[in-house]
Amino acid sequence: MAMKRVWMAALLFAAPVQAKLPEGSYALEAARSRVSASVAFMGVSQKKVAFPTLTGSVQYRPNDANGFDLRVAVDATQLDAGDMSDNEMLKGQDFFDTNRYREVVFHGTRLRITGPKSAIVDGQLNVRGVSRPLSLRVSFPQPLETMSREGRLDLTASARFKRSAYGMKAWPVVVGDKVNLMISARFDRR
Repeated sequence: MAMKRVWMAALLFAAPVQAKLPEGSYALEAARSRVSASVAFMGVSQKKVAFPTLTGSVQYRPNDANGFDLRVAVDATQLDAGDMSDNEMLKGQDFFDTNRYREVVFHGTRLRITGPKSAIVDGQLNVRGVSRPLSLRVSFPQPLETMSREGRLDLTASARFKRSAYGMKAWPVVVGDKVNLMISARFDRR
């Protein structure tokens, strides 16, 4: 009897995830979306930067091999680190270099559903004209099917990357290299 329970449990955990994103196009609702990043500061605290000006979209066609496209772009010239001098330093050549590179863009091209309320989105992060692979860990407050019936897609996503990989190498003793990226977004069906 115990062996039968073990096999039943194994079958339950091995069953494929049935959640799916319905076909359609969704536009980012900027007023209900946030992008921020944090990095270790002086080895004892975290410095957080918000990006209040953003745009984005999701397009999904399940019968197309290239049918997933997620774009979230922030205007780095509008970043807010909570202090005017920090804002100007971060916009300068040592960091975002906003005179040359106004936008920071994540472009996701592959959606991997990992559960009814979770997924991985694989794509590229472009910062300062440098594009590198990045995967977002995504969670949804409700199952995808429920949200799609309501005409929206809410998500929270996170990732970690090294700022030095994008040419931001200034102040290595003061500012940590590992950046924590957070996206909280609402997309409405078009």
